[in-house]
Amino acid sequence: MSFSDNPKLNEAAQQQLLNALGKVACAGSRCLRPNRDGSKQWQYLTCALCDESASKDRSPEGYWDNHGYGEDWKEVIAALLAITKERKFQNSTRPRVLMAIAIRRLFNHISDVDYLNLEMCELGQWLLACMSRSLRELKIAATHSLMVFLRNDISDHVRQKNRRSVVEFFDALVQRGILADQETLILAYSHVARVCGELEFPIILHRLVEYLGHPNALICGMAYRELDALAEPDEPEVLLKPYWRVIAFSVIKDIINKPQKAQQLADLTEQNVRQLLVSTQAYTLPHLVLTKRRDIIEKIAQARKVSVAEVLTQPRSNLAKIMALLLSQSVPDVESFVMETLAEIEPQMREGSNDRLEALIAMDITGIAIEILKLSAERDESRKAPVRVYPALMMQVIY
Repeated sequence: MSFSDNPKLNEAAQQQLLNALGKVACAGSRCLRPNRDGSKQWQYLTCALCDESASKDRSPEGYWDNHGYGEDWKEVIAALLAITKERKFQNSTRPRVLMAIAIRRLFNHISDVDYLNLEMCELGQWLLACMSRSLRELKIAATHSLMVFLRNDISDHVRQKNRRSVVEFFDALVQRGILADQETLILAYSHVARVCGELEFPIILHRLVEYLGHPNALICGMAYRELDALAEPDEPEVLLKPYWRVIAFSVIKDIINKPQKAQQLADLTEQNVRQLLVSTQAYTLPHLVLTKRRDIIEKIAQARKVSVAEVLTQPRSNLAKIMALLLSQSVPDVESFVMETLAEIEPQMREGSNDRLEALIAMDITGIAIEILKLSAERDESRKAPVRVYPALMMQVIY
C-alpha cells in the first residue's frame, strides 16, 4: 500500500482499498448480495454473514478457507498485516478504523483454528493493541472485531483460550485506571457477554456490576444501561438472580464506602437497598462473617428488624453457609478460629456453654455438611486438597 506525503491526496484511495479488502472475504465465500435498493456495485453489496444484525446459524459454505476456494484468503491476511506495519498507516486515523472492520469481515469467514488462535494471530494482536489507543472510534471498531475470535463455531480449546485471554486483557486495561478507556471497556464487556458461554458470563456480569460503584457518574450510567440491555427481554433481576453468589458480596461489602453501587443495583432490580440486603443475605453473610464486617451485618439486622445473633442463626440456611465457610478454612486450630470469628461479630455467641461450637453445629448438622461438600466441589483444581472439617461434625453426620 503506497502512501503519499500528502495524506489528503490519497486518503480516498486508501479507504477504498481497505473497504475492498474487507469485502473480498465476503465475496470469496459467495456471501455478497445486493442491498435493499438493488444496487450491484461492490461498495453497496451486503454480506449475508457480516451485515446480518441478528445472529444466525453458520453454514459451511460461509467459510472462505474451505470448499475449494483456494488460498487467496492467506494472501489477503498477509496484505493486511503488511499494511499495519507501514509507519504512515500507523499514524493514520480513518484507515486504522477501516482496518479493524476489514479484519472482522475477513476472520468472520475463516474456520482454520490456527489462524483464529489470538495468541498466534498477529492481526488479532493488533486489534488488542488498538484497545489501548486514544482514538475512540478505533477502540469501538476493534471491540466489535475481536468478537469474531470468540464465536461458538470455533473449536472448544481455541475458543476458551481466546475468551480467557480477551477478558484478562480487558481486566488489565481496567487496572490502568485511565478514564477514557472505561467507556469502551464497558461496551467490550457487554459484547463479550453476548457471545460467551456460561463459564465467562458470571465473570463479565461481575465486572459490569463493579462499574456501578465507579466515581464517575457517566461510567456508572453506562454500566447500568448495558446491564439493563443484557437482561432484555427479561427484567434485570431475572438476569442477575442465578449469579448472586458471584455478585452480591462485592456489592454489599462496599455498602458503606461506595453506597451508590448498592443503590444502583437495587434500582436496577426494582427494589430498595433494604430489600437488597435481605434478599442477598444468604450469599453475603458467610464472607461478611469471615472478614469480620460487623458494621454491614448490623445493617442486615436493621433491615430484617432482628438482632445480629438472629441474623447469624436464622434462618438455618444462614448458619449452615456461615459455619461451612468457617470450618473450611486452612488454620491451625479450626475450633478456636470459628468461635473467635463468631465472637467478634456477636460476643454472646461464645457464652452459655463450653460446648458452644458443638451446639451450633447441631442446629443444622446436615445443612452444614452439604454446604461443606459444595465448597469442596467448587474449588479449582489447584486447591483441591481435602477440606479440613471439624471432627465432631463428621462424627455427628456418621452417627
